[in-house]
Amino acid sequence: MSAAALSTGAAFTARRDAVAAIAAAAGEVILAHDRAGITGEDTADGSPVTIADREADTLITAGLTVLEPAIPIVSEESVAAREPAAFGRRFWLVDPLDGTREFGAGT
Repeated sequence: MSAAALSTGAAFTARRDAVAAIAAAAGEVILAHDRAGITGEDTADGSPVTIADREADTLITAGLTVLEPAIPIVSEESVAAREPAAFGRRFWLVDPLDGTREFGAGT
């Protein structure tokens, strides 16, 4: 399939809309944690991670796995726990909450 075919038509629109819905749902998870209070911890490499990060990551990776099971997912929240799977030209790259340190600080 050509690159043009991947970026046009009904299949592309459906995929785009599904990804947007997954992102919006993850955003709601993050906002709920922001309203309720942010809790977190440091990872093995010293970088911060919050429960909001982990819950949003779980939601996103589950949604993408259902949407496109053949496309590997490389996620910031799960890569520390395991080596990412081998992947080809197409893969999902997930960072559910960019700026975790600032989010945790409430800024």
